Amino acid sequence: MGVARADRYPKFNLSLSDGILASSYLGLPTLTDNLFSAALNATSPIFNAGRITAHIEQNESRMRESQLGLQQTMLSALKEIEDTRSDLVNGDAQVEKLGGALGASGQALKLSTELYKGGASSFLDVLDAQEAYLRDAESLNQAKREHAQAAVALYRSLGGGWDVPANSDVAKTKAKSSTDVAAN
Repeated sequence: MGVARADRYPKFNLSLSDGILASSYLGLPTLTDNLFSAALNATSPIFNAGRITAHIEQNESRMRESQLGLQQTMLSALKEIEDTRSDLVNGDAQVEKLGGALGASGQALKLSTELYKGGASSFLDVLDAQEAYLRDAESLNQAKREHAQAAVALYRSLGGGWDVPANSDVAKTKAKSSTDVAAN
């Protein structure tokens, strides 16, 4: 951007073949050689003013485009982080609620079993209580799994990764299962 703006100004070059050391017909430097060279360098940006201005505007447009792209990337990253954080918080609340429901189902199962042993209720009530307890336990396990997945998603959205060392049990199991699949 600064280079494009600098093109607006004249450039002065000093070399051994131009300017003061330029030779005339007699081999000596003359004043006209010096003025002609300086005038040519001073007037060259004037003739290219439209091209230089267009180049500056093009560079400014590229810079604005890059800034907008960066802002868009940052906004999408922040949205992803906020979404995964929200999933994590909601999952935590869900696990807490289902934990309470599982405790209540366990208490109901215990009471229905005692009532059955005392002869005050049928075995069907015990089976219903067991079914409710198992359904609540399954829901709690599902919520815990989703909570863990939300934690991993948040970690990844914050820029984290997951590298498994080559000598770990996980890597050995993964390699063994891939060779078993290839053999079948």
